[in-house]
Amino acid sequence: SLPKATKALIYICAGVFILELFLKSQLIYYFGLIPLKVIDSFWVWQIVTYIFLHGGFWHFFFNILMLKCLSTQV
Repeated sequence: SLPKATKALIYICAGVFILELFLKSQLIYYFGLIPLKVIDSFWVWQIVTYIFLHGGFWHFFFNILMLKCLSTQV
């Protein structure tokens, strides 16, 4: 059984991955880390949200795999 926090991270990553299939460019623009937007437009949420975006299926797959493996080690 995985800890609740790990399960939540997996669900969030999976949900964002599915959204990326349909809205990739919009998600990257609003939630990817664009330093100029953070500084000039004060889009500070990008500091947290960029971590949930993925570069493709294998990036998503290995992120989830590492979450599962590392959470069972603790």
